[in-house]
Amino acid sequence: MRKERDFLTNFSSKFWYNIPAYSRLCRLGQHKAPTHCIEHLERYILMFTELTVKKPAWSGWILVPLRLFFGVTFVYAGLQKLTDPNYFNPSATTYIGRQITDFALGSPLKGFLLKVAVPHAFLFGALVAYGEVAIGLGVLLGFLLRPATFFGLLINLLFFLSADFHIFPYFYGADIVFVFGWITLLLAGPTNQTLPAFDTWLVLRLVARTPEAQRAT
Repeated sequence: MRKERDFLTNFSSKFWYNIPAYSRLCRLGQHKAPTHCIEHLERYILMFTELTVKKPAWSGWILVPLRLFFGVTFVYAGLQKLTDPNYFNPSATTYIGRQITDFALGSPLKGFLLKVAVPHAFLFGALVAYGEVAIGLGVLLGFLLRPATFFGLLINLLFFLSADFHIFPYFYGADIVFVFGWITLLLAGPTNQTLPAFDTWLVLRLVARTPEAQRAT
């Protein structure tokens, strides 16, 4: 039994991805393996593979807190800006143009902020505010989740390079944490999550309407 177990372990670690070809070689006598193990070889390897790739039942919940926090936070941040009467008021101390001017101090994006963003402060302020609401809703609903995640990453990266760039040490700023949280969501995508995603539902609906799927049913 030990010899068979060692053979199976060695086989599964090196050749599990090419079971049919390896089995044919064994049947032709081109590989030295226990003959009584060959007839059940594929079954053993399939069982081994299922054990190694089986996900725990709670794995779908891993990214739920991240999606809920990012989604709610971005919707709240966008609505807060849009309902603030001073956000678009040039005479107010909290006017978006003045905020951008302050952010430019010591920022690697200083030239862009002062020469492009400040003269068009209303436009950039609206893009940020409405963009935050759209990104938050996209993350919560799972609608265009990866594009929403990408633009959320972009916004927080810009905030890190402007509003948070003077903060030392860097990890005291919130935006760098958001950046890596967005990267995690971007890599994961909308599948295999307990929190429903409109993207997944839409893809399944479109696939179900293909001729191949209809013939299969």
